[in-house]
Amino acid sequence: MIRGLLIALIVTAGVWLFAVVALALVGKRSAAKELAMFLPNLLLLFGGLAVIKQLDRFWILARRAAGHDQRQGVIGRVFGTTAVIGAIGFTIWLLFIGGLGSTLAPR
Repeated sequence: MIRGLLIALIVTAGVWLFAVVALALVGKRSAAKELAMFLPNLLLLFGGLAVIKQLDRFWILARRAAGHDQRQGVIGRVFGTTAVIGAIGFTIWLLFIGGLGSTLAPR
């Protein structure tokens, strides 16, 4: 299983590298740079999520050690609240500021 995963990872990295080099050779340097920076940003995002999950587990243990009946962490509620606020903000931006609003009411 690990061998298959490593082979898939190597093939994926090769395709990724080929795409970046091909874009750079064709003259689309900004697209190549965006594609090259996508993977580190994705790794940083998932690394941050892993750290937050560990922090949530520590929060549960600390609350239990203090004598509170803490069975679930707070990450679910934080994610839900953030998703709702983000969806509302995106909708306002899409309709009124930069998205559909500019095409619906041209200046």
